[in-house]
Amino acid sequence: FDPMMFDNSMNRDLCIGLCSGAAILVTAWKLNPFQQTSNGTNDSSKADSKPKPKHTPTNNNKNITKQGFSMSKVPSNLDAIIIGSGMGGLTTASLLAQQGMKVLVLEQHDVAGGNTHTWMGGEIGEKKYEFDTGLHYVGDISGHIGREGGKGLSAVRKQFDYVTGGRKIEWEAMEDNFDVAVALNDTGKRDEFRIHKDWKVLIPALKERFPTETAAIDQYFNHVMRACRYYKLQLLSKLLPQWLYNFTHSVFCLLLPDYTLLVTHTLSQVLDTLTPNTTLRGILAYQYGDYGETPSRGSFLINALLWDHFRGGGYYPIGGPAVIAEAIIPVIEGVGGRVLVRANVTRIVLEDSGGRLRVRGVEVKGKIITANIVVSSVGAPLTCHLLRGENAKAPYPPQLQREPLLQLLNSNTQNNDNDNSSVQVNEQLRSHTSLMSLFIGFEGDAEQLNLPKHNRWVFPTWDHTANFQRYDAQSKDSSTDAPVPFPAVFISFSSVKDPTFSKRYPNQQVALVIAPCSYDEVESFKDQRVKHRGTKYDALKSRWEDQLTRVFLHEFPQLKPLITNSTATSKADDAQSKDSSTDAPVPFPAVFISFSSVKDPTFAKRYPNQQVALVIAPCSYDEVESFKDQRVKHRGTKYDALKSRWEDQLTSIFLHEFPQLKPLINSTITPKDRSGTHSPTTVVDHFQEVGTALTNDYYLGTYRGAVYGLGHTPQRFAEYALQPKPMKSLPNTTVTVDHFQEVGTALTNDYYLGTYRGAVYGLGHTPQRFAEYALQPKPMKSLPNMYLTGQDVVTCGITGAMMGGYLTACQISRGVALTVGPLMV
Repeated sequence: FDPMMFDNSMNRDLCIGLCSGAAILVTAWKLNPFQQTSNGTNDSSKADSKPKPKHTPTNNNKNITKQGFSMSKVPSNLDAIIIGSGMGGLTTASLLAQQGMKVLVLEQHDVAGGNTHTWMGGEIGEKKYEFDTGLHYVGDISGHIGREGGKGLSAVRKQFDYVTGGRKIEWEAMEDNFDVAVALNDTGKRDEFRIHKDWKVLIPALKERFPTETAAIDQYFNHVMRACRYYKLQLLSKLLPQWLYNFTHSVFCLLLPDYTLLVTHTLSQVLDTLTPNTTLRGILAYQYGDYGETPSRGSFLINALLWDHFRGGGYYPIGGPAVIAEAIIPVIEGVGGRVLVRANVTRIVLEDSGGRLRVRGVEVKGKIITANIVVSSVGAPLTCHLLRGENAKAPYPPQLQREPLLQLLNSNTQNNDNDNSSVQVNEQLRSHTSLMSLFIGFEGDAEQLNLPKHNRWVFPTWDHTANFQRYDAQSKDSSTDAPVPFPAVFISFSSVKDPTFSKRYPNQQVALVIAPCSYDEVESFKDQRVKHRGTKYDALKSRWEDQLTRVFLHEFPQLKPLITNSTATSKADDAQSKDSSTDAPVPFPAVFISFSSVKDPTFAKRYPNQQVALVIAPCSYDEVESFKDQRVKHRGTKYDALKSRWEDQLTSIFLHEFPQLKPLINSTITPKDRSGTHSPTTVVDHFQEVGTALTNDYYLGTYRGAVYGLGHTPQRFAEYALQPKPMKSLPNTTVTVDHFQEVGTALTNDYYLGTYRGAVYGLGHTPQRFAEYALQPKPMKSLPNMYLTGQDVVTCGITGAMMGGYLTACQISRGVALTVGPLMV
């Protein structure tokens, strides 16, 4: 079997050659952007003639990714503004900077890097665990095994090296069997298949497993290789004018007999032409979790691209994914650019220039920042939202009404009057899948615990579409509380993949457990305050955490002694918590209210315009004792319901005594600005938090919550033993350290990663998405200095977003197009 053999190879090579040549010429010369100098005049050669930057080391530590926004840090005379610091945004910024352009990258989160950033969780004493967020493995780093030319630096590796300005990221190879797919077969027993990096090993293994399907297996991998070539045709043709794109598409369909099947059909439709074997189909489609669309909806193209991408195995960045942003940012800063966090862009500022719209800049915290070019890497839906601005219900400016991108996203849409987002992505392009994540940190030695250096994919059955349909139907069925098996679960140990992890965090291990979910399951909580979304949301998270933990421990039973899942409550507890939340409140025997901000004369100077109050009431330890052995901040829904009830009672008494504060104790209050008028752009939450007797025990080290120590009874004062003399004996004591677990949902994705409806993969990877001309890196038709970059331009994933960054930068700067062209082959 030779996967490089093609029928009609002359036609294919002719198409690729003609399309590539035309696209490169158009990109480098005719389609150079609506680029302006600081005085507002068009000068397409200005940026390309700037001197190449000298990459002088700047802040070479992790703080470089956490530089907070202030107007004083914004460079003057900006050439470009990038919205979002994900891989697409940072790539675009770096490539422009290497042509001498001054770029400002604005990130809404408190750390730059998007899905490449890491976070520290699970503080236990002085220990914390480092978790990755979106980069779990990449392929095509050291060349594809079996590909023409043998091993060597791949295009992806060259692109990473260039975008970091020569600060090469080092990569650690995973196991040869980098993925292990697991499902239950027809008898209910565990069925496992290992995905080898070398197709010369993988394909014979498939044929040995399925001896009657050898022809189908050969044909499938031939389809994969042809589809990858066809994708290059399609991607390059999108750089042409639309009339020429439509023409070339027709030519491809005429000259290439299987082009229509492999480019415009779903994975299921292609598999239908090959085999009815459910197990084989399931194994060939196991990677659907990497792009979030089931085989019945996802394009065959994205499945083929992934098989080709990991032909050579999986790799993980040494030092963790955060090293990528840490390497790129100095390139941007080397020519005067900046990457600033906590810089939420609230709108893209437009101006009418002689009846033609153009982008003037962006608004951040009420301040306008201007630049000649604006690039959005936050995805097509949120970009369209920013073009509308604060008023989500207002119409777009007339000049934008016929913008192809807006028409594309909003066409064939079922309107939802309860959704105040400005863009309702149509059914054919909207991603149907979000992800939930369980982060687990624990102590131990990886080798002794036999932790793998591969990823584990766990499915209920090999029929992925049926799994998802079953989950979707049962999750919407309110008549049953029975847990629904997740359609897929991904398990990864980044502490094992990264050889530096054990040196940076001795005797610590971290695992990530991911499962798909629907945004509909959490949408009703989206307007609630972060980390205070209520007991129903906490109960949902707790149930998911319990399910994910069970799957995790089923696959890795040796970790059961280390992973004591005391955080998830039973369904009976859930029901009881709902009942207890409706119990009639019992008046507290006493309530103490104090304003320390008023008592301390320095408070107003230290915290201008802030006030704090403390409301205290007595309680019995018996009311919370049943929760004492559960993990702090994860004591379950019944405990949360009890706290919520107490919070309501204490707040009611507080506001009864101080009714003038009622307008301020509201999570949707709109404050007055300095001029005394209500600000339409700033919303400030008040803060409330309830502590219980268990809070006292955890933070103050009390016994049974007794902040006053022993009871102040006559007997206490009479006891001789209660005195400052040394004790006769001191019993030995032991200290136990718990593991760490935290669950993130689709709302977590929206809040921290800036996703749209929790869709971490961007728009849906359907055949329609790949065919749409409007989803490409060229400037918007109605806004010639506005660009898209990142996942929605090419494909999802770190390397897909990086490629989007390369293509967008090529459109913006002729110098980039001429310089990096060889890296993209």
